[in-house]
Order: sequence, then structure tokens, then C-alpha cells
Amino acid sequence: MSTSSSAEAKVDPVSGLSGDELGNLLKSVLIVIPYRGSEGVDPGLENKVSYWRGCGIAVEKAEDQFGGFIELQRAIICRNFLTSCRDEEARLDKLIMIDSDEDVAPEAPIRLAMWDLPVVSGVVASPNSKRGITANFTVKDKYGVPRFPSVRHTKMLPTKGLLKVHSTGAGLLCIKKQVLETIFASGDIPFYLDEELRREAVKTGVLKLGEDTKFSQQCAKHGFDRYVDLSVHAVHYKRVGVCWPTTGLDPDAKVEDFQVDTKDFLHA
Repeated sequence: MSTSSSAEAKVDPVSGLSGDELGNLLKSVLIVIPYRGSEGVDPGLENKVSYWRGCGIAVEKAEDQFGGFIELQRAIICRNFLTSCRDEEARLDKLIMIDSDEDVAPEAPIRLAMWDLPVVSGVVASPNSKRGITANFTVKDKYGVPRFPSVRHTKMLPTKGLLKVHSTGAGLLCIKKQVLETIFASGDIPFYLDEELRREAVKTGVLKLGEDTKFSQQCAKHGFDRYVDLSVHAVHYKRVGVCWPTTGLDPDAKVEDFQVDTKDFLHA
């Protein structure tokens, strides 16, 4: 990926953008990697940091200061991003969060930013003892019920295309500045789980939604659609690296025909 220019306009083969266009896009992005000090950042992802900085992208690593309360860490990242945007010399417009237990292709954040949409996620998969491997986003099934696609039931994902979703995860997420400004201006805090929800969890033993689902609800409240770029995948390291299997990717499938299976896990 190159940002150089000459008398003949050079086009980056990955993004398809000219030198100036690509340079402006890269300057509009801040990548933040939230991590816990006791765990650090995945070595593969750590290697991408120097690459992104070399391309002209601002990259920061944000150590957890809240003892594992990830919603607070994400909220602080959002607030600090908007503070950085107030710098007159900054051209920041997009915040991209990549969780520290993932690895992604070098071009992954660029592909998300290129859509220039309010909220765009990549595909992050997680293992579950009961549900198997599931994607960390939800789409409505044919009955209008939002569900997490799984390898067990939905089986196949298209390999490309932009899918409008009900909710996204936050592990590989691009958010435009306007979204965060709007949420803060309303008196709310991005990703923040309110006290009522926490109290109910103490009574029932179940936290009905995570900070990522809460953020999707906040976006929906203010009219911001959520999308997933099906060509952008993360390898999610739990005890072993997990991603949606290549045998479950259909290069001939059309994103507009994608349908989650009605047997997949029901969204809260």
C-alpha cells in the first residue's frame, strides 16, 4: 500500500484509490487497540502496528484502567477520539477499534474505512460450547428475529459484499465521528451499560446484553445503520485461534440473498 504520487496518477492496487485519495483516507483514521496489561497484544496484530504507522495511519494502544470493564474502556476511547478530533490540524473522522486478542490482514482497517459509513464491522468469530462457532453480529431471520449466524446452522457466509445487520460486535469496528458526537450530545455514553441493567443481572445471574449490543441499540436510536463487510475477517484468539472456516465461505453467494438460519442463537 503506497501513498506516493507522480505526474501520472498512481492507483493503490488494494484500495483502488489514487495517491492523494488514499493519503486523505489514511489521515482520517485512528486505530485504537484496547488491551489488558496482563495479557498484552497478539504478536501478529502487534506487527501490523508499525505497518499502519508507516502508511500514515495514527495508531494507539489503550491499556485497560478499569479491571476488565470493557464498556468503560471503549467509552473512554470514544471520548479521547473526539478530543483528538478537535485539533485543527487533525483530519480524523473515523475511529477503528481492533481488540488485542485478534489478528487481521494489513488492509482490513482500510477496507472498513473506505465505505465511509456510520458503523462498519468486519467478521469476528467466537467459539461456544453449545452453539459452536458463531459470527459476532446479528441479522434478522425470515421471521424478523435477530440471530447470530453459526457454522452449525447458517453454515455459509458470502465472501464479499456489505451486509446490513441488526447489531455488530465491537472487536473489529469502524465508527464515524458523527455517530459518537451524536450519542454524547444526547447525554448518553457510547457502549455504557446503565445501572438498571447491572442490577437486573445481579438478580437474574444473566447480563442480557453486552457493550457491543448496547452500542448498536444506541446507533439505532439515532438512526445510524450498522453494516458488516463480509470480505474482512479477524482471527480471534481464545484458547486457539478462531475464525469463520473457509469451508463455510461461498464465493458465488450474493450478499443480498444471505439468510441466517432460524435455528441459530436468538439475539437478546
